[in-house]
Formats: sequence, structure tokens, C-alpha cells
Amino acid sequence: MQSESESLQDPQVQLSSNEFDPELLHALQKLPSSLLNPLLLRELEDLTYDEIAAALSIPVGTVMSRLFRARKVLRERLTKTPLNRSKSEVPDNELQ
Repeated sequence: MQSESESLQDPQVQLSSNEFDPELLHALQKLPSSLLNPLLLRELEDLTYDEIAAALSIPVGTVMSRLFRARKVLRERLTKTPLNRSKSEVPDNELQ
């Protein structure tokens, strides 16, 4: 079991502890960590691109491309009808 301070530092724990639309939560949980972590740091922690780059030890350009890809994948997953969603999902290994 994680301590409270560990839980507060884990973006996935923070995500699941907040109230979110179940479809959004499901779509976020399916993102690989390489896309999820920058997105959570930007949208939940309101960090700048430079701060995210420093926190994740990646270039700012990589932060920008990962945010773009994460938002694009989420948009696609959340705007598809339930019947079409499973047929046309992007495999997770193509997202990294």
C-alpha cells in the first residue's frame, strides 16, 4: 500500500482519485505512460513545457509531440461511437 505522500506524487493515483467521466478515465488509462505522464503534468499540474521536459528528462520538442499525440488519440477514442471504437483503436504499441 502506498503512503499518502507517494500517492500524491503518482499521477495515475491522482487521476483515479478525482471525479472524471468514466469514458475519459478509461481512455486515459489506455495511454502508454510516455504519452500519459506529459499530458497529466500539463493538464492537471499546469506545468510549462520546459518544466515537463525537466521533470521527465526529455527535450521540449518531445514534450510538444507527445502532448499532441496524446490529445489526438484521446480525441479519436472519445469521439468514436461505441460500436466503431473497438474496431478502429490504435494499438498501444504504435503510440510509443
